[in-house]
Formats: sequence, structure tokens, C-alpha cells
Amino acid sequence: MAQQKGEFNSFVIRKTAKTHGKVDEIVSVIKQNYEVMLTKDLGLWDQKVSARKMRGNKWRNGGPPIKVVLVFDPDPQSTSEEDRKVHPFVLNNRQFFKRAYREQFLKTTKAHRKANPIHSTDNEAEAIGHLPLFFSDEETKRILEQISDRRHRMGQK
Repeated sequence: MAQQKGEFNSFVIRKTAKTHGKVDEIVSVIKQNYEVMLTKDLGLWDQKVSARKMRGNKWRNGGPPIKVVLVFDPDPQSTSEEDRKVHPFVLNNRQFFKRAYREQFLKTTKAHRKANPIHSTDNEAEAIGHLPLFFSDEETKRILEQISDRRHRMGQK
């Protein structure tokens, strides 16, 4: 079976980013690393449900998700052997931009030293599995069609 081209993933921006006025900045930083397909602000109910059901149970270190950002990377970069030891399910090295951004966030805000303003799924499979936390069946279907169409435009059938 041929490997699919590109990688779909999702990020959630946490409440601490909103508290410190950094939500738009984070979306901009994500856009520097990925093609942003869709963003969605989360209502209180979606925040509670997603925080309870998403992997990343350290929500106290940044608060619940307040915005989801769906992305596509047409040219994912392999992770290093060292990173794979710690994060065996992360397949795209680009995801580690979060480390540098978190350091910048902590230096430029008065957030608690453990605050983490952004969380992501590890890979495409996990991202697809999380779509029902944020989107209706019809919206999920459209998102999956967009991913397929994007791949088709890249020459992947």
C-alpha cells in the first residue's frame, strides 16, 4: 500500500492563550508551519467535553481547549530518533514548533511557568478520531472530503 501524501492534524488552543491575548498569535504561528484548513471557537459545552475526552490530561496547565485548528502539511518532516523515543506516535517533526512557542509564550506573558497554551494530536489517525469531539457528522464528512481532495490535487488517488 502506498503511503499517503501529506498529513492532517489538529491543534487546540487553551484558555491560558485567551487569558493572555495570544490566540491570534498562536493561529499565525500555526500558519507559519502548516496549511490551516479550518478554525473553530469552542463553546463552553465543547470545552468541557473535549477536555474530558482528549488525550493530554494536563488541562490544569493551560486550561481547557477554547479553539480547534485543523491543519494539513503537504510535506511532513520525519521526526528524529531521539524524539521518537519520547513521542513515538508523533510522525511529523513540524509539530515540535510548540516547544519554542511555549518558551516564547512564557517569556512574554505572566502565565504560570507550567502553562501550556497549545496542544495537538500526535498524528493524522488521532486527529481524525478527535473530529467528533468538535464537529457534527456532516461537518466531519466535509472535512474528510477536503483532506481527500487536497491529496488528490497533490497527485494522490
